[in-house]
Amino acid sequence: MRTAPLRRSCGAWNHSHPVWSTSRLPAARAARSVSVCARSGAPRVPDVPHDDVLLLIRDALDESARVKLALRELAPDVARVAGRIADAFRAGNRLYACGNGGSACDAMHLVEELVARYRRERPGLPAHHLVDGPTLTCWSNDYDFATAFSRQVETMVRPGDVLVAISTSGGSPNVLLAAQAAGARGALTVALTGRDGGRLREICAESLVVPAHATERIQEGHITLIHLICELVERTLFPDALPG
Repeated sequence: MRTAPLRRSCGAWNHSHPVWSTSRLPAARAARSVSVCARSGAPRVPDVPHDDVLLLIRDALDESARVKLALRELAPDVARVAGRIADAFRAGNRLYACGNGGSACDAMHLVEELVARYRRERPGLPAHHLVDGPTLTCWSNDYDFATAFSRQVETMVRPGDVLVAISTSGGSPNVLLAAQAAGARGALTVALTGRDGGRLREICAESLVVPAHATERIQEGHITLIHLICELVERTLFPDALPG
């Protein structure tokens, strides 16, 4: 067996600190080198990403940062929404949240920050998400997925409660129906959306629209807005509570 070429593929090979990499080898030879070098116990040197990969990463981070900075324009709206949510809690009302996919996860995230805590040691706040799996699949299987959220709204939401409806497009049918049902029951409806806000922006009493078109950037904006709302609600309702 010829070992010299394989040893050269192991990079800076010496008896005290042998390391190896296959970044410059053809695929077949790289596979053989991996086997030989791994058996020798030499640690592998991480392959350096190609320039296009580094460019993709940096462009994505730059774009994300630009969207976050653009949210500064929403500061008055965020403060107003957080104030209205705090008023609802102070009056003994509850908050509900819904969304699909990643937005469902955001709805759950909002609720757990309110029920548990965000930053301060304080009593829990009455918040519930409408994205419980068994409930959604039960109703959707027997009836219709489009009404899976609105059915829960009609069952639980009362006048003065809050519904936070999350949709990156502003056009999710089940979220729209939930917002309409909540508004009809006298609840405060808050839209978290993106792009032009879609139909959801039109039917909700309040809306926070992330100024972006890419779904992933909108979702990143939503989680930032959720954190801001939670912090402001805590500061308003529990000004003397200490950070945990």
